[in-house]
Amino acid sequence: MLEAVYLVIFAVVGISISLYSNYYFNEYLAHKKNLTFYYVLMLVFVYAMTGVLMADNALYFLVAWEIMSLSSYFLVIHEYEKK
Repeated sequence: MLEAVYLVIFAVVGISISLYSNYYFNEYLAHKKNLTFYYVLMLVFVYAMTGVLMADNALYFLVAWEIMSLSSYFLVIHEYEKK
């Protein structure tokens, strides 16, 4: 039951992020920057968070955790040109 509550929270947060990022990245689209990498990483991150929650053994948990941490790292450094 608690797992379902967290899945709903992840879904709401994932949808909210995708909607807000469309508004936030309008400036990037004006400069013809490609945002495909960002959106792929965002989806991988949300799916990895779901995988961490749904893992039924330690191996799957650790794999999903590492995918989540790597995708979040690349999301953070996405704007590496800015100081």
